[in-house]
Order: sequence, then structure tokens, then C-alpha cells
Amino acid sequence: MKILIWIGACIIAAIIMTVMSEFGHLSAISAAIVVVVITSVAGGLCMIWDNRSSIFRRSIGPSCSYCHHGVSLGFDEVACTKRGIMTEAGRCGAFRYEPTKRKPEYAHNPVPMKIAEEDFRI
Repeated sequence: MKILIWIGACIIAAIIMTVMSEFGHLSAISAAIVVVVITSVAGGLCMIWDNRSSIFRRSIGPSCSYCHHGVSLGFDEVACTKRGIMTEAGRCGAFRYEPTKRKPEYAHNPVPMKIAEEDFRI
């Protein structure tokens, strides 16, 4: 995907420079500005692509609970088409990540505020 971002950036820069040269506004400084802006935007898009949502990141460790081959049986057990009955914490070499099966960890609930009835009086 990053290659497509950079190819698109080069094409956009070429189009902008062509249009500027057609109207006689292309100089060394304006060309340099176009190149700097386009490469900055492309670099930013590449950084966004690298830091995309944790659901799709590749560093998630294998677990039978969110494997493509497993079906949850409840009671901390998974029926795997490759290995049979496994624990949810189990893993094997046939692991294939299935994002729809993963249950994300939620932040703890904040302590509720204690509000008195007199706080609502004018």
C-alpha cells in the first residue's frame, strides 16, 4: 500500500507541475514547494498506514479464541478444525487471525460521581 501512496504522490506532483508550466507559473522555488508538500503528505499517509487500528495490526499473538479454524464451545474451550478441542488460551502453527472473533479489552469504568439533589437547584 505504501508503494501505491508514493506512486500516487509522484503522479499528483507531475500533474501539478504540468499545469503550472502550462500557465507559466513554474519556477524552481514553486517546483520545490510542490515536491516538499507532496512528499510530506505522502509520508504522513504512510505513517497513518503503519499506525492503523490495532484490530488489523500484525503483532497480535496467536490464540485459539480468535482463530479462523476455531469455534467457541464455552467453558474456556474451542473446537478447532485442525487440532480438535483446545483451550481458548491455546495456540498452534495453523493459527489464522479472524478479527471478528476477537473481543477487545475495554478500559475500566470510571468511578461514578456522587451528585446531590441540591446541585440541580437554582
